[in-house]
Amino acid sequence: NSTKKRADDLKSIYEEKLSQQEDEHEAEIKDLNGGHDDERKRLEDERDKYKNDYDMQSKAKKKLEEEKKELDEQQKLDQKELANKDNRIKELEQKNKHLEHEKM
Repeated sequence: NSTKKRADDLKSIYEEKLSQQEDEHEAEIKDLNGGHDDERKRLEDERDKYKNDYDMQSKAKKKLEEEKKELDEQQKLDQKELANKDNRIKELEQKNKHLEHEKM
């Protein structure tokens, strides 16, 4: 009878230790997963920051390209205007020469 009691006590102690180990293992797994979650969150935040930086740079680049296009178009118009003025100056110089020639 005392042997059976002793066996029951040992079984009870064994089951308690086993349950305690399972709880410890579950807690350790939670800690490890929590660490992974923190790292994943950190990496996602970092990725989002780089994506936002890239998006801002892309928008700035696009805006600069548009401004350059506008400036190029303005430069073409300015060059046409200069060419027209040069032609007008040549016309007036020709008329002047012609008028001076008529005076003589």
